[in-house]
Amino acid sequence: MKLGTFEWQGRRLVGLVTPDERHVFDATAAEATAGNIGLCCLDTMLGLIDSGEAGLDRLRRLWEREGQEARFLRSLADVSFLPPVPEPRQLREAALFPGHICSAPAGMRRLAAELKGAKPSPLELQPLPFVPAVFRDQPVSYFQNRLNVVGHGTQISWPKASRVMDFELEFGVFLSRGGRDIPPARAGRHIFGYTLYNDLSARDLQLIESQSGFGPGKSKSFDGANVMGPWIVTPDEIPDPYNLAMAVRVNGETWASGTSAGMLHSFEDLIVHYSREETLQAGEFLASGTAAGGTGIEIGRFPGDGDRVELVADHIGILANRLVMGGERQLPEISSCTDGQMAVTSDV
Repeated sequence: MKLGTFEWQGRRLVGLVTPDERHVFDATAAEATAGNIGLCCLDTMLGLIDSGEAGLDRLRRLWEREGQEARFLRSLADVSFLPPVPEPRQLREAALFPGHICSAPAGMRRLAAELKGAKPSPLELQPLPFVPAVFRDQPVSYFQNRLNVVGHGTQISWPKASRVMDFELEFGVFLSRGGRDIPPARAGRHIFGYTLYNDLSARDLQLIESQSGFGPGKSKSFDGANVMGPWIVTPDEIPDPYNLAMAVRVNGETWASGTSAGMLHSFEDLIVHYSREETLQAGEFLASGTAAGGTGIEIGRFPGDGDRVELVADHIGILANRLVMGGERQLPEISSCTDGQMAVTSDV
């Protein structure tokens, strides 16, 4: 199933996207009409997740019985997309793709030189020859702002303190249930479904922040920085999540393409690792980090004012947003970007 959260005629609804992806079945309205409110919560995505298999079974029965009823079908052209889970209970960002881990630091060094009007040396442009052991030995991650999430189609206003917009080609999972010290054999049962994730980044601000040795700050924390969608795809719809064709398109032109293959750790590994002596909650979101070549910093090309950025993945869909500058720039002194060096544990 493809499950999403939408707005239609001033109402927020939980819906099941039809197989042709032309309509969304308004499960919230169908449930209310059936008179079973309280038996299963279908008015929010977190309510559906919390209801477990009973809720999904209820939704399937509603779809089978009412799915052809025009009164419950909303054209996708007439709805506004919200994040599939408007307020995830937690948002964790990992770095799982070796190509990105090795190549992104060189891209940051190149950008630092260019912003200072210099030419980077060939040595500075060389990617790391190997993935640092810390990334291989365990998942490396940090927390994002779970209260700052937007969906497909939202226009993103770029921070006035930045001139370098960047996208990040990622996907991730929502947890279907919580737990502590989850064993590997059971970790897959905790995956509710998959969605695309664009961890938008102000790279010039990140150059300054990275010199502190801390993780990302304002360079990845502004309204609209965390984009998810267009919907959640349940595991039964994805034959192999670790072999998805993925791409980035800007204004219809493919800028980067790759796959989800080669992740250093699976989502199941993340669940085991994160739950070690820590209780996870249903409705948390775990992000993969950027697929190899899936950022402007790696390919040396960045979107501009008004550009439409699309993330694409087989079996999931297209997550599209327009980026706009707007207003006068309030830029920091680029001279504060001394050398563009990135700590190896910093996400980029």
